[in-house]
Amino acid sequence: MNTRTPHRTRLFNGSLFSACALAVVLIGCGGGGAGNSPASIVSGKAYHEVQGGPCCYPPTDTPLASTYLSFHRSSGIAYSIRVRTDSAGNYSASLPAGIYSVDIADLSSGVSYNAVTPQQFTVMPPSPIQMEVKFIQDVP
Repeated sequence: MNTRTPHRTRLFNGSLFSACALAVVLIGCGGGGAGNSPASIVSGKAYHEVQGGPCCYPPTDTPLASTYLSFHRSSGIAYSIRVRTDSAGNYSASLPAGIYSVDIADLSSGVSYNAVTPQQFTVMPPSPIQMEVKFIQDVP
């Protein structure tokens, strides 16, 4: 009788059990992403505001039409999403809980800016957020 066969079977079964347990843990954790988190809808209008100088007092706001915006977490777990504004500058994004910043994702759009308002905002699902975003260009 071969005494090693039960040992190998036990080892194989132990390895199989370990692999299955690891898979359950990874699937249960969602892989560490934000895909399973509750989200809020953040929507509003994005503007390019030119202020200062002889041309722009008071400041002028132009809706950012067909522009990609990037919403990204300011700290903690990395998360970002890109959305495109419509022809009137309206946008909508579904974001999980966190503190976010927003930028123009496509810098080849020709929009230059020195500051963004708001600089940061907090998302707390399930409450929706209506928010105007301004990309401000200071003109000397």
